[in-house]
Amino acid sequence: MNHSISEPIVQFLRRQTGIESLDAESDLFDLGVLESLMVIDLACFVETRFRVSLGVRDLTPENLRTIAALAGTVARRLPSLVALPTPPPSSSGTVNPVA
Repeated sequence: MNHSISEPIVQFLRRQTGIESLDAESDLFDLGVLESLMVIDLACFVETRFRVSLGVRDLTPENLRTIAALAGTVARRLPSLVALPTPPPSSSGTVNPVA
């Protein structure tokens, strides 16, 4: 689980619901946390905080059941850094600069 994603969501939902015992593994449906307006508020918070776009297909019961599940969805939406290939060393043993 990505703590840097889940913790801000935990704090947001604690503020919104007043449920201090909420954690990343809490079942948000069993606790009655998620009703239609809260889903919208939560999606807006996540999109703003993490600069991602969530579509209707992301807002499924499976992805919203726990904060950990939502954090996984957010992590998949974050742009990943692509490692650039390392240029081969020159004949002198130094790395050639990329043109």
